[in-house]
Amino acid sequence: RQLRGDVDAIVLKAVEADPARRYASAAAFADDVERLLDGRPVRARAPTRWYRARKFVLRHKGGVATTVALVLAVLASLGLALWQARIAHTHAAIAQAHANRADAVRQFMVGVFENASPDVRGGQPITAQELLAKGEKQVDSGLRDEPALEADVLTLLGQLDIEIGEFDEARRLLGRALEASAGRGVPTEVRVRALTGMALIEVETNAYDAALGHARQALSLLGQAALPDAADVANAHQMIAQALIGKGDRKGVEAMLRANLAGDEAALGRASEYVADQWLQLGDELGEQGRYDEAERAFRNAIEGYRLGFGESSNRVAHALNEYSNMLEDKGDLAGAEAALRRALAIREATVGANNHDTMTVEANLLYVIEAAGRYAEALPQRLALLARGTEAGALHDRDQMVLWNAIARDYQEQGRFDDALRAYAKALDVATRSQGERSSWRAGALSRMSVPYRLTDRLGDAEAALRESLSIFADSEPAGSPNSALAHAELGWVLLREHRVAEALAESERAVAAFGPDIGAGHPYRPMALAAFSDAQRANGALAEALATATSAVDYARRAFPRAHPALGAPLFALAEAQLALAAAKAAERTLREALAVRSPPYPADDPRVLEVEAALAAALRGQGRHGEAAALAAEVRPLLRASASPYARALEARLQ
Repeated sequence: RQLRGDVDAIVLKAVEADPARRYASAAAFADDVERLLDGRPVRARAPTRWYRARKFVLRHKGGVATTVALVLAVLASLGLALWQARIAHTHAAIAQAHANRADAVRQFMVGVFENASPDVRGGQPITAQELLAKGEKQVDSGLRDEPALEADVLTLLGQLDIEIGEFDEARRLLGRALEASAGRGVPTEVRVRALTGMALIEVETNAYDAALGHARQALSLLGQAALPDAADVANAHQMIAQALIGKGDRKGVEAMLRANLAGDEAALGRASEYVADQWLQLGDELGEQGRYDEAERAFRNAIEGYRLGFGESSNRVAHALNEYSNMLEDKGDLAGAEAALRRALAIREATVGANNHDTMTVEANLLYVIEAAGRYAEALPQRLALLARGTEAGALHDRDQMVLWNAIARDYQEQGRFDDALRAYAKALDVATRSQGERSSWRAGALSRMSVPYRLTDRLGDAEAALRESLSIFADSEPAGSPNSALAHAELGWVLLREHRVAEALAESERAVAAFGPDIGAGHPYRPMALAAFSDAQRANGALAEALATATSAVDYARRAFPRAHPALGAPLFALAEAQLALAAAKAAERTLREALAVRSPPYPADDPRVLEVEAALAAALRGQGRHGEAAALAAEVRPLLRASASPYARALEARLQ
């Protein structure tokens, strides 16, 4: 889960050295954070604060994380309202006990937050870790004789650790909360929240079986309660669904969500975040299965729930729109995906600002959709600006920078600017090496991608070296036969074919195809590339009928994985056309080649080898039909471009024009 809203402005106001510039009261403080959590503009935000907030981030990155404590403190104070909402379901004495404990938790958390005050700290910033440690010490000194309060506060502190990614600390604190809540007299819901918090840690750390155990234990406790809280029940359902999704149990998660959504929605209403979250999970799952119409209905229910619960312009609506766009992109509805992302981006910019990490994530996703439509020239300058802005603001993590450099390299590559692409891939490689080490899968991925511009510029030795190092790292860092290693094997097959090492190329591309077993979806975008490489190797090895069948499968899979006009269709289509030409099916080859040319040019420039190879093959297809005049005219257009290149591959293509 992620923090919502722009906490920078609030923390600056809350810890102002000048008391006159701080919040006037705890109520004003709580009101502003409640606005933040609801996705509404916060009162602390003013245009003049943005520069100071950015500088604060750059100077005290750890200190800014303490703002999470501020959010949690207000959540604790808002817990009073949550407990009061339960009054209708319990008798007066129990309701009063709940309210008293909630108020005590709120007061305790406000006391913890006071440790961040410049008056207390002598003007020095405090990190989130320091603040949490002080909070735990206050628990030890003040709440040991009150197990319900102790468990409640430890659970809140543990949830805060989850928010800042301190999972080991969160696990320890939640473990203490479970110990404190094991005695008699502690309300069921206190232990339930600790159990679901533990389940969330385990989901975040891929310990899905353990997550299922804790979430199901929470659900069992709620089932034993006389009047279980519907929100706690729905939250446990959500944790179970997340764990099942992590395990890849598609049937299980869909059945579970469908079984529980109706009851949760009836108990909590469409506007509940727990209900909307489950609709969102169901939409994601149905989209992964390619059941797009059903997924669309689920996403629309989620978006409507967030809209009703938090407002049209809330960040939760923005998050749902971002997820919805992923499904629309998979479906091939790029216009719909772009519209959803532009709406999400407008919400993010209005509520948390352009330099917020979550805003930049939506912006990056929008640029992927623009790229998927083949608009590389439009995507490239915006990506460069995003990278510069995010780096200056200190808002981009290492992974963000690496992903952006890879995308920038691809934009250059798809416009035929191969030297620029190699420089950008080298930047991605540097980030991956610095942040993750020499043997990380990040580094392996960057090496694998670098091989493409190497191959397209006939630097085959460099391409092979990059791919072999990449495969060596993947062997240690990823499961056997992962899609990433499969793509590297396919690319190595193409490199070896260029060097006329057919037997080796056949073996590498066969490894690539073998990786796509039943556990990898039929629509995986790397599968058609693996099949295209295998078809090319089969054809070079003389197995023409097999090559035709493999290439036909490659095209079929590519049509599922990409919109019809996507440049990634070019490789499978070209492999199919080459197999058709080898079998003297010149007319069929012409149709296939014209489609390949349509998806490659544009965006690729006229002198790009991926365009020239299609045109050289098209000239051969025209000659095969006796249309020598058309073939000669095409050859006359292509030959000067090939001679200007003077690469070994260009010479081979020119020979084909004879």
